[in-house]
Amino acid sequence: MLGELREREAQYREIFSATTDALFIADMEGYIVEVNPAACAMYGVEYDELVHSRSRVLSAEDIDTIERTGFFRDRTINRRRDGTPFHIEGTAKRFTYRGSPHLLLVARDVSEQVEAYGLLERRVEERTRELRTLLDVSQSVASTLDLQPLLTLILDQLNLVVENDGSALLSLQGSDLIVLTRRAPTSDGHAFPDRYTVEAHEMMWDYLCRGEPVIIDDVRGDSPMARAYGRLLGEYLSGAFSYERSFMAVPMMLKDRIVGLLSVSSSREGFYTMHHAELAHAIAQQAAIAIENARLYAQAQDLAALEERQRLARELHDSVTQALFGINVAAHTARAQLQRDPDKAHESIEYLRTLAQGGMAEMRALLFELRPESLESEGLVVAIQKQTQALIARHEIPIDLTLCEEPPTTLPVKEALYRIAQEALNNTFKHARPTSVSVTLATVGDTVVLEVEDVGGGFDANADFPGHLGLRTMAERAARLGGTLKIESAVGQGTRLRATIPLRP
Repeated sequence: MLGELREREAQYREIFSATTDALFIADMEGYIVEVNPAACAMYGVEYDELVHSRSRVLSAEDIDTIERTGFFRDRTINRRRDGTPFHIEGTAKRFTYRGSPHLLLVARDVSEQVEAYGLLERRVEERTRELRTLLDVSQSVASTLDLQPLLTLILDQLNLVVENDGSALLSLQGSDLIVLTRRAPTSDGHAFPDRYTVEAHEMMWDYLCRGEPVIIDDVRGDSPMARAYGRLLGEYLSGAFSYERSFMAVPMMLKDRIVGLLSVSSSREGFYTMHHAELAHAIAQQAAIAIENARLYAQAQDLAALEERQRLARELHDSVTQALFGINVAAHTARAQLQRDPDKAHESIEYLRTLAQGGMAEMRALLFELRPESLESEGLVVAIQKQTQALIARHEIPIDLTLCEEPPTTLPVKEALYRIAQEALNNTFKHARPTSVSVTLATVGDTVVLEVEDVGGGFDANADFPGHLGLRTMAERAARLGGTLKIESAVGQGTRLRATIPLRP
């Protein structure tokens, strides 16, 4: 029996010595009484220094936890003898050693695990920042059509995910690449180019047209791409771009068609990777959308201006030309009556005066539309008054005006309300054949409210009107400024339109 016990003890000691985890045996006060070789190696100390120096491995609090729960676990940072920090995960429990109660502590070096977890956290944080930046760029593109500030903002946000010392957005126009916006260090008096010819890009352009990025680790190196880049910049490489060491360009694509490129550069060699290219490409696509949106918006504005000129031409023909024709006829009649029957001439002259007043009101309203800046100087109230005076003169139907003092709001709000009132009144006289019309303008709390109501034919407000763009346009004008448009109408019961827009959208 004694031989078996000794054999078992020898086996336990062999295991104790061979395990790679640090093992500490401590008395019930936490002082070390035995360690294995792995513990000495982990801390970089000799056996005697740990065992005979009465080193304490567990605190009183730790021992109290073991006594209460039977187990203890902790993760902390320790230091080796040379001062190097490392992470350990320790577990301890009570056991019997040499016939009396002792504590066994198992310590494992988890530095690699902790570092790997920290690296993972940093990567998650980086990816979160990258996704947040891409979302911000997308929201910026969707929220504004003012191209130049938007492109500048895109370069600012680009730097958050693709670090750079210089960046640029270029648009393809014909056979040239035009610099839309650029960020670069001071060039010590050297000028930056504002355009490049596509032919000068050589192989770089071939890569970009295929949707592939161009990455040059050393722009002053001897690689084929570096030489092509040097030929493209010429003397600018040693001038304005003297700070550059590495360079990356990605294409801006729309439906498999290249519309420009985004470029970044760094003063460090070999800085850019394919991951940088993927991030830059995502932002370049947003920039391409922004440029296309701005182009379509400009095109729409040109079309709208043409339609407005055509509408004004029709207005001139339908109203002012007719008024002038009537004035001419009335003047001839009055002249003839002055010779034959002077008393009857007074009636013709009065009619002539009425026609002239109506023509003047029409001209004032049309001139106001040709000079929209007068809305800012004269105000919304005056604009509505001029519009209604012209309509009264033209249709000889009363319009009841209830207008507040000039509302304290912005010019875009005033213009939107004026255009809504104009469209609503035009629709009323064109479609409703009203017997009376009322227009009300009031400030209610922090909003300005416009109401146009008529006693006329009305219509089914719940029906679809695919051809009536005016109703949709009025609603869109209000919505762009955070407002609402409500229309109440029924066949034979007239129409009431109510537009509500915040004073400060």
